[in-house]
Amino acid sequence: MARRVPKRRNLVPVVELLGFPEQEQALLSQNLTLLGVEAFWLGRDPRGMRADLRIVRAGTSALRETISLKSIPVAVVADFLHGSKGIVPPEVQDQVVWLGGWTADSFALSRRLASVAFQLLDPSTSITGPSPSVFLSSRKGKILRIGSAAAARMGEKATYLKGKNWISWLEKPRRTILLQRMKKPIPKWGFGLSDCLVRLHLNRWAFWSLWITSDPKGIQVSLHDDTERKELGDQLEYALTHDPLTGFLNRWELRRRMERHTRVGHGILLVMDLDDFKIFNDTRGHDEGDAMLCRVARRLRDHFGVEASLSRLGGDEFAVFLRGANFMQSVHRAKKLVALMARRRSMSGSSAEPSISVSLVKVQKGDPPSHVFRAADAALRKAKVKGKSRLEIVGGRTPAVPEGKGSWTLEVSQAMQAGEFEMWLQPVRELNHGRVLFHEALFRLWTPVGLCMPDVILPAIDRLGMRIHLASLVMHRCLGMLKNDPKLVISANIGREFLSDADLANDLIGSFQRSRVKPERMILEISEEAGLAELRAGKAMATRLCKKGFRFALDDYGRGSASLMEVIELPVYLVKLDPILWKKAIRVKQARWVLDKIVMLFKSLGVHVMAEGIGRRSDLKDVRELGLEMGQGFALGRPLSPSQTHSLNPRGRSSNPGTPREASPRSV
Repeated sequence: MARRVPKRRNLVPVVELLGFPEQEQALLSQNLTLLGVEAFWLGRDPRGMRADLRIVRAGTSALRETISLKSIPVAVVADFLHGSKGIVPPEVQDQVVWLGGWTADSFALSRRLASVAFQLLDPSTSITGPSPSVFLSSRKGKILRIGSAAAARMGEKATYLKGKNWISWLEKPRRTILLQRMKKPIPKWGFGLSDCLVRLHLNRWAFWSLWITSDPKGIQVSLHDDTERKELGDQLEYALTHDPLTGFLNRWELRRRMERHTRVGHGILLVMDLDDFKIFNDTRGHDEGDAMLCRVARRLRDHFGVEASLSRLGGDEFAVFLRGANFMQSVHRAKKLVALMARRRSMSGSSAEPSISVSLVKVQKGDPPSHVFRAADAALRKAKVKGKSRLEIVGGRTPAVPEGKGSWTLEVSQAMQAGEFEMWLQPVRELNHGRVLFHEALFRLWTPVGLCMPDVILPAIDRLGMRIHLASLVMHRCLGMLKNDPKLVISANIGREFLSDADLANDLIGSFQRSRVKPERMILEISEEAGLAELRAGKAMATRLCKKGFRFALDDYGRGSASLMEVIELPVYLVKLDPILWKKAIRVKQARWVLDKIVMLFKSLGVHVMAEGIGRRSDLKDVRELGLEMGQGFALGRPLSPSQTHSLNPRGRSSNPGTPREASPRSV
């Protein structure tokens, strides 16, 4: 039997919390303590006392665990977002004394739960709020006796209400719950139900909370009009769960909905980030930045529709959760969104129209939202490193995201601000005679641990939002080397940023004109794997730069899709074959036939072709047999700093190429 404490002053109920998320559970416990209720969780009372009430979050296994404790009444906090069917299993319905709706306002929920706890210990205690309407009713809902004051609180006369069926006024979901409960014996402590939508006389709608206790002549019902509280609570809940700028869900509410849905089903999570928004916000101001975010929010709403859970995670980062969505259809929709944003940016020719990077994660049943978001964030960083304005997919069951070896963000930021980087030069030679045709400028950064390679520091630069800043620094450093050596020709992988930002491209053109350096001496490289979307979207800007004299090279060709359309449609001067492509052509006869046709097509279009990654002397003969005219790699010349002395960096530290591990040199 439940522990009954004689009525006395300063009575303190004891409640146990089960099934809530840890943060929400701690907040409820704190609020209940402020309201005079002693709350504990994790299944043990620190004082060894027995609970008067067990409060359980619906939809968790904790609700079924209450079966073994028949003597303790249970209050269920449910989420009626998708209806009330199946919230309370039949085997525990006898123990439930109160069923209420979840609210984002933790203090309001705590007040209602504290009211239930006090009501159980002392039935004469009034439930929180104005005086209730108390009347006598039959088990089928017919009002047998009601006073004039109680009827007035319901907005009617006692003579009109007597004999009416008040249960029929309730909305169907709550009516079904109540009728099922009325068929069983009512516990001696009573039964409560909150958030009941009621249709009264003259189509007047109201929200009721009710409490039922047994009576020798029927049942005694206490009704509370919570309409005003409900309206204020809904307004506060909207403010707590939605972003004020876009009207999307906030991060906390999206995770809660994902957690609830993934208990029973699967879905697709899309996390997206606007490219270079920080620079736009800093240069144009917060008002224009907010206007851009609102435009993007409208496009996301139009693109994904009302069935999607749209969220703004913070800053320029958005998320979309598609419940039960098909994987391939979701991939198609995500690719269409990336292409649409890139096309708008290209047509406008302004940074006011942003491109977008997207990561897509397939969410299986039972996947914790925290693991899903970590996988999505890791994929989004990968998309940024590969060139932005692209989609990165995480398929199958959400993988465990490994922890990084260390964060380079702070070190990279300090080194970038101090200008502690170098441009090393690696020769590109003619294969037949060995003559140097031009040099590729490779980015090297000094950090407190020594010299770092781009594959280590570029992720940190992307997190800092300094990719365009880096492109500007590389361009000016290359321009300085061209001014110092009139015979030098340089290629540098900085083309993607110049195609996506009109201001940066104009700065490039103006700087070369003021320095009186011929643009033909500068080759802008774009990674085939990372930059095809930007190259296609920035066709107009690429054409303009070519008219000014700049030349374009397609880097790492074969690592991505190896598409021919970009080479045919866009002003490409040079194609650099990735080792993956030409080494396979040496081993596989069919791949050799395909490569021969590709090289023949490029030469007919006037596009030069070269091989990257020639690391050994034995590779030179194989590359010459493929009909290639240029090559680059350690076998033809290692990268060297312009000063030829790199034993000490600007801070006076010794070079340590092995920390972090140095991979084969890659261009920025």
